Amino acid sequence: MNSILNLKIPVFKQGYIFLVCLFIIGLAQPAYCQTIDKELDIKDSLVKVNGYKLAASYYNKKLLKQPKNHVYLTMLGVIYLNAGEYPKAEKYLNEAILANNKQYFTYHCLGGLYFQINKYSKATEAINKSKALNPQFKKNYLLLGQIAIEKSEYDSCISIVNNALKIDSTYGKLFLIRAMAYDAKRLSFNAGSDFELATKYDSTNSVAWSKRAIHLFNNGQLKEGYKYGLKALQLSDSTYAEYWHFLGLAAQYNNKYEESIECFNRCIALEKNPMYFKLRSDTRYRQEDMDGACSDLSLAKDIYIAQKIQNQEFNEVMQQLASLCDSTKEAYYYQRGIAFYNLKKFQEAINVYKKGLKKFPNGGATYSFLGNAYMAIDSNEKAILNYNLSLAYKDNMLLEYQTNTQYASRGADTVNLIFKTSIAANYLYLAECHLKLNDASEALKQINTSIKEMPLGFEMDFTFLQYKFRAQIYAMRSEYSSANLDFSKAISINPYDQEVYVQRAYMKYCQANNLGGRKVYLGFSHQKIGSVQIPINETKLTDNTLLYSALKDCNTALENDSDYGWAYYLRGLIGRQLNKPDYCKDFLEAKRLGIELNEMEIRNCIR
Repeated sequence: MNSILNLKIPVFKQGYIFLVCLFIIGLAQPAYCQTIDKELDIKDSLVKVNGYKLAASYYNKKLLKQPKNHVYLTMLGVIYLNAGEYPKAEKYLNEAILANNKQYFTYHCLGGLYFQINKYSKATEAINKSKALNPQFKKNYLLLGQIAIEKSEYDSCISIVNNALKIDSTYGKLFLIRAMAYDAKRLSFNAGSDFELATKYDSTNSVAWSKRAIHLFNNGQLKEGYKYGLKALQLSDSTYAEYWHFLGLAAQYNNKYEESIECFNRCIALEKNPMYFKLRSDTRYRQEDMDGACSDLSLAKDIYIAQKIQNQEFNEVMQQLASLCDSTKEAYYYQRGIAFYNLKKFQEAINVYKKGLKKFPNGGATYSFLGNAYMAIDSNEKAILNYNLSLAYKDNMLLEYQTNTQYASRGADTVNLIFKTSIAANYLYLAECHLKLNDASEALKQINTSIKEMPLGFEMDFTFLQYKFRAQIYAMRSEYSSANLDFSKAISINPYDQEVYVQRAYMKYCQANNLGGRKVYLGFSHQKIGSVQIPINETKLTDNTLLYSALKDCNTALENDSDYGWAYYLRGLIGRQLNKPDYCKDFLEAKRLGIELNEMEIRNCIR
């Protein structure tokens, strides 16, 4: 199953909880700031030793003597905010403002409180009051930028940060949230630049390093992403959700799915962030656990709705739910069939596809997938029947793609390309079925149609398969010039596929020995290649251009994959025929890698 992993980077509210309070020395209104700074030190010491209850008790006793002291009231608001007791925090912060409505820091704390409980309008109102009292307090801009991201107002976030950077052009957290906004807008270069600046100016911030790592992961730069992720881990600890977040992603990319799920379980235990449920659903999707993936998507949706968040991540969750988890739609059945197919449970896949076709008897997409399952178990006649039915109902296939939310969200042009590629794929698979049934003429007809139907500028890997497969058909028909042309086209598209070089080498071997057209490796589009019996020619040829060209192809194949047994085997055959003294090494290496050799082939190699 093709799973396009699309990871987004959220605003981690938990990390905000008024660490801002520790950084206000040197700002405007120095007397007030110095008082707050002193009280924050006292609060932190009390919390560190005895927790929030003692800190709250300390300031409640202070208030008995000075009930209108706005500093003590603010401190109680901060204490209860850190403890997650939001109603009490709101009460004391509002009382502090009633006692003194000229203190920007109290308004800032109240704005942070409303941000925590997703009351973004109230948060913005409080922050703007704080900003009016102290326009130089940069953390107000930081919080406004975070609010803008939560509301999916990415351009607004970028504008807010641009203004804040005029106050402090080295404030790393501002670069971090602007990077998140650029990332959401798919402006990868801008995001990457800002993530780099975030880690430069805030080098001890594990969140900045981990989000930079995630950005690199999403853009395919796995090595760099892993390096920066490790940096984040060095700065973090296992009680922080972001620590397990990165480990979960790393395990997912390394196909260690059980380990990945355990990491996301730990994330969820630490922080009920809907993104963690979405990431766990991605891992379960890769495991082909469709029901588990749907369960996690539903949990993510419920949290988004409860928190009244409707951002890009929420939209993606809703699209996946509609595409994968709605049993009233055709995709529900063929997605589960694909999962069974990928687990090589072909009969279970067939059963699910048939169940779907009872509900959607004109399901062009489902007929195509059913054909795949039949071909996987070598029921080629049934596969041909279903591929033809898929083509007969191609209009329904197009409608399915147009109404499937995950496809439709990518735009009409992309949907049309996906549809046309699906049609071309049906013809390719028809060609493969006919070739398996030894009808090379019909196979050639179908693959020509597949190439004709293939849209330009999309799925180059699939075009590679088309030319690679047609080259095999031409080789079987002893049409070596046409075969060479298609092999060259395939290699120009993908010069790193070891199999195509060995296929071309085998054709040259047959041509040099006048063996006529023969089958080589079949089933590349659905199954691993099986063994083939290559005819042995005992004639020694010490000077043959075709054989030396074939030998070169085998060498290139091994440069691409040094453990490709067929390349060693064929190189051994060619080497023996060319009187190469070390051909036995190739035979023995092929045998070590699982290629079955008969006694005649290795009789001179084993003493």
